[in-house]
Amino acid sequence: MRVATRAEPPCATVFVGQYDQVRKHPPDWWPAEGQEPDPRWSLANERTVLAYGRTALAFVVAGLAVAGSRRIADTPWWLAMLGIPLLLIGGGVALAGSRRFLEAQRAMRTGEPLGPPVVAALLPVLIAVIAAVGCVLAIVAVFAAPA
Repeated sequence: MRVATRAEPPCATVFVGQYDQVRKHPPDWWPAEGQEPDPRWSLANERTVLAYGRTALAFVVAGLAVAGSRRIADTPWWLAMLGIPLLLIGGGVALAGSRRFLEAQRAMRTGEPLGPPVVAALLPVLIAVIAAVGCVLAIVAVFAAPA
């Protein structure tokens, strides 16, 4: 660990020292086999996992808004229930993004082919199912409402 100079605050020195330690001894969950890939590929992989995180966060926020709408706006129960699958999809996307990130990192380090993305095939189907269920419930509610 370095000693802080007058131009550099002590907290920056501690951070640099901790970063050097992490670089020398990566966490247990980080893929260690193979060779370190080009940093540009690792950074692109990191941007991809951040995109998964943004997508997951959007689903979670939408799910909370829809599920909480019953109490705030006095919406029908079936509309509020549509928020639950959105919350579950958000959690699933977050976990799948993390898994995909580690798979891609491991594939880049070992030179093995990367498998197909499961989320890319599953997510549109889940969204279509939620949309279809929402449409059916909305139609039933419109025709079942007293005139």
